[in-house]
Amino acid sequence: MSPAISASRRRWTCASSAARPTHFTRYDLRPFFLNPCLPILQPDPMRGGMTDLRKIAALADTFGVTIAPHLFPELNVHLLASIPNGIWCENMGLIDDLWVDPPQIANGMITAPERPGHGLRFKDDVLKFKI
Repeated sequence: MSPAISASRRRWTCASSAARPTHFTRYDLRPFFLNPCLPILQPDPMRGGMTDLRKIAALADTFGVTIAPHLFPELNVHLLASIPNGIWCENMGLIDDLWVDPPQIANGMITAPERPGHGLRFKDDVLKFKI
């Protein structure tokens, strides 16, 4: 979705809309910073990387734009805990069955694990499927 289409849509609705997660890097999102027509950006950290997502969050905060990273709440929870403009943690439950102790989501809130690293460990039965 281009900034022009986003701006047009925003003039005709009062609902907030987010950028589709097809913009992966801060370079892809540059037009949305220069023409801040969307209140929420939804970059995909699996395509652009966590380091670039932190840079995107800093740029977005400069322009008053919020961040809602696409999918993977078990990894994005750490990013959201470290930025001032995170708005939500998208969870579709796609890979919840892989983890021994996934981050808990209760009453719409997610808590970052306090274990070392990203705090995730695969279940033993998942590890038996080696590719």
